Amino acid sequence: MKEHPFTSLCELLRKQEPDVLSIFSRYSVKSAPQQRPAMPHLTEMMLKTEPIMNKVDAKQRIENLLKSISDCGENYFAVFQKMSEVLTTDGIGRLLVLLKDNLPDEFLKDDNIQYLFKGMPIFKIVVKEDDFVRSKTDGMYDIILQHTGTGARELIKFETRPAKALYLLFMLMPRKEIKQIKQYRKKLQDLLNIVFDIVEKEDKAHKLDDKFADDETFAESLKQIMSSARRSIEKAIVDRDDLAWYTIDYDRSNSYYSLSLPEEMIDLSKAPSLVEFKNKYLIK
Repeated sequence: MKEHPFTSLCELLRKQEPDVLSIFSRYSVKSAPQQRPAMPHLTEMMLKTEPIMNKVDAKQRIENLLKSISDCGENYFAVFQKMSEVLTTDGIGRLLVLLKDNLPDEFLKDDNIQYLFKGMPIFKIVVKEDDFVRSKTDGMYDIILQHTGTGARELIKFETRPAKALYLLFMLMPRKEIKQIKQYRKKLQDLLNIVFDIVEKEDKAHKLDDKFADDETFAESLKQIMSSARRSIEKAIVDRDDLAWYTIDYDRSNSYYSLSLPEEMIDLSKAPSLVEFKNKYLIK
């Protein structure tokens, strides 16, 4: 799985540990000037902080920051700007210290602190329910690549139904190390049926159980399905970003499958039935 300071920060904020909550409680920005000078150090020193007395408010600040920084793409200076709208300079410093302590050692050997966010993913993936079916591999969901800076969108076209269903499954479990993927065989079949509105029939045109009939067949088909999904993502990304963020990977040394893209970069808000499936079957 691809690791990055951005993913470490997202994980820190999502866990909402006491140290993180304390930073947001004690060092949140109460007010900010309408226009910040290019060198805002003096302004930042004069900013007042508003103590937060309950965890609900602190959690809301954390969620707001997560949303803000996920919209910054590869512009890591914009990330700092967004953080400075939520936390004072002291608060940012304390948060970065926590972040540094949670990073693999190699990240800070050659890079300065200002480059921590360089290389973060620049595309979001948006899943949207769509009644208009263009081809048999479309199903009821569009999977869209969206640039976080320009907002430009591009439909990801999949070669096969199983490849699209497999990719959707991993998008519902981003950054999760899946070691026993055979345990998801039935869920993948259920998801495929939902995505393509398939009712189990004897009609061969609708029956797609052949690749998921049993664990052995599923294991044999998996490599082919993953390769097909990867080709589709690669055609959409071309050379505009690091492909490792967006493809399903198999870590041979640790024997697990994963999708590296952080949850903050996946938008399921326009696919409520998928969210329902996730909450029902994939969240323990």
